[in-house]
Amino acid sequence: MRYKINGRLSVMESTEPGPFVEVLTKDLYRRKYHHLVKDHLLLRSMESVAHCKVDFFKTYILGTLCVPEKEDPIGKQWRCGFYLDTEKLIIIGDVEKIIEVLERIEEYQIVDMNTPAQALFEFLETLVVDDVAFISAFENRLNVKEDEMVEDVNEIPKDFEKYVLMTRKELTIWNRYYKQLYEMAEFLENCPNGIVDTDAKGMFTFFSNKVERLYADAQMLREYTLQIRDMYQSRIDVRQNKVVQFLTIITTIFMPLTLITGWYGMNFAEMPELHWVHGYGIVILLAIVIVVVEWRAFRKRKWL
Repeated sequence: MRYKINGRLSVMESTEPGPFVEVLTKDLYRRKYHHLVKDHLLLRSMESVAHCKVDFFKTYILGTLCVPEKEDPIGKQWRCGFYLDTEKLIIIGDVEKIIEVLERIEEYQIVDMNTPAQALFEFLETLVVDDVAFISAFENRLNVKEDEMVEDVNEIPKDFEKYVLMTRKELTIWNRYYKQLYEMAEFLENCPNGIVDTDAKGMFTFFSNKVERLYADAQMLREYTLQIRDMYQSRIDVRQNKVVQFLTIITTIFMPLTLITGWYGMNFAEMPELHWVHGYGIVILLAIVIVVVEWRAFRKRKWL
């Protein structure tokens, strides 16, 4: 599908003159524009798209995008490549997904588009238009998890460790994505080959500032997640220490009793206590007194 650039994007016939944006699959691009880029450089770079980047050439710019899905950034990412010169912007990849982004441009469009470079700016801007709210929602979820852990110091939230691990992985992906977009925007605003016009360079400066803030926010949340993980680990350590302390106290309470039973378990013939009529009861009473005295002493020192 082809869109005419005239202040906005509008569907056009392929024969109409003027700058345009065209969306193609890899096969259509190969058949229709095989002469544009030597050795199918763009298609080869799209074979293993793992990040966002741009490359400058004498008469054109090539780039790739790897965009995480907000619902599942770890498992789902959509990819596309683009070719940019002074007359056209060709975007290659998942046609349905790309058209969805292009159709949203009119809703969020910032300035009138008159060049393909400005159209590329609007395309990139639309990709991150909701991301400020998305990052804020991410932070709110982390705050809720932290509050759950603070509410009851004796209880550890269920699956908390798994949640923190997955959140850290997701934030690592978003952190890398925003950093790559920021570097892309910086390259485009300093484009040396004249493909990006002066107005578009100013737009990319605006975009780079916005993405830099998103990158900083994602980095802050990643560090916040590490702090929550440390807090969780401290909670585990405190709980383990309490268990060890309790077991130590119980062991200490029964050590004198173990001594008594060991002493009288020797069964020497000349042990007079073995022949006392009330010897058994006296030992029981002695054991009870020892336990009570130790228990009160531990309670007084707040060990229990």
